[in-house]
Amino acid sequence: SSVNDTSNAVFAIIPNFTITNPLTGVPVIAEVPYNITWTKTGTSIGSIKLEYSDNGGLNWVSINDSASSNSPYAWNASNTTNLTEDGYIRLTLLDNANATADSGNFYLRGNITVTDPDGGENFQVGNTTNITWSRKGNMPFVNISYSTDNGGNWTILKENQATGPTGTWEWDINTSTVTSQECLINISDANNPVLVWDVSNATFNVIGLLTVTYPANNTTVLTYDGAGASANLTWNKYGGIQYVQVRYSNDNGSTWPDGYIITNNTSAAGSPYNWTIPDTMSALVKIRVTDKTNANVVSTSNDTFSIKGGILVVYPNGGENLTVNQTYNIQWKTTGTYIAPILLQYSEDAGNSIWTNISNVTPGNSTEVMNYSWRVPDNIS
Repeated sequence: SSVNDTSNAVFAIIPNFTITNPLTGVPVIAEVPYNITWTKTGTSIGSIKLEYSDNGGLNWVSINDSASSNSPYAWNASNTTNLTEDGYIRLTLLDNANATADSGNFYLRGNITVTDPDGGENFQVGNTTNITWSRKGNMPFVNISYSTDNGGNWTILKENQATGPTGTWEWDINTSTVTSQECLINISDANNPVLVWDVSNATFNVIGLLTVTYPANNTTVLTYDGAGASANLTWNKYGGIQYVQVRYSNDNGSTWPDGYIITNNTSAAGSPYNWTIPDTMSALVKIRVTDKTNANVVSTSNDTFSIKGGILVVYPNGGENLTVNQTYNIQWKTTGTYIAPILLQYSEDAGNSIWTNISNVTPGNSTEVMNYSWRVPDNIS
């Protein structure tokens, strides 16, 4: 007869699992499909359970309670899955919980994409614009920062801004905002700002602001006197504008001739600027002030104003006796060069109310004595 013995109780032969992804130190991005992979030894292996821990294995939440034991498994961590720097994946055989394996420590992080501004834009101080972004992962708050030196330094604009899958924050670019042509926006996870962030794809411009304040309305009349009369032009400047060009138009801004440049380069802080009133008679004058380094920064008078000269009647100028039906030379001279004709009139009531037209005449050059031959009508009292 044989001698034998049997185990006192049953035992199990279990498969061996090794999780190969995610590896230790690998970042996984939430809401982006990621393949969890593993190797196994053994055949006829049943279904498995996959779990996730966000606190180093202290607690576990289910990924799938019954998945195939065949690798891989496409995991798409939802926007409600907790993000962590201490994540683990656990794989467990449903038929025997002793057949289990844990991954190495990995990172489950969100992702941010700045959508606006994203490069090339021009924003002017004194205005607002929307900063927009999209995000992936369970990221409830973001920080928004601003750089004026292509990312060398950052200034916080808004901390802990609430966000959903997409976000918008209205940026008040007030007149104290630092201007630059090397601006960027940075948006970061408020809980993990060092590792989860995005910046504008390219730099954009924050430009200054100019506002002409005098002359500003059509009741302003400046007088050319031929002797250097002047007026103080004024404007306000905001932002880092250093130098400006100042010029004028005499046709309501339809043209801005180079010959009408008042100053081609003066300090932007040089308001008021003393302007010698030119020999340009018009009721449609405007002033324009332009940033020398950025022609997009410009301000024009809100309304037209006038430049006038003077007209002096030389003859008759009082005390003369003119005889009806006789011809006399009416004489005058202007201060300033008038382009349009001037109107000669006479009055029979000392100029109190009624003026009768004589003729439209050529005004002549400034200070030139001009003549018009007038036959005195025989109907003057």
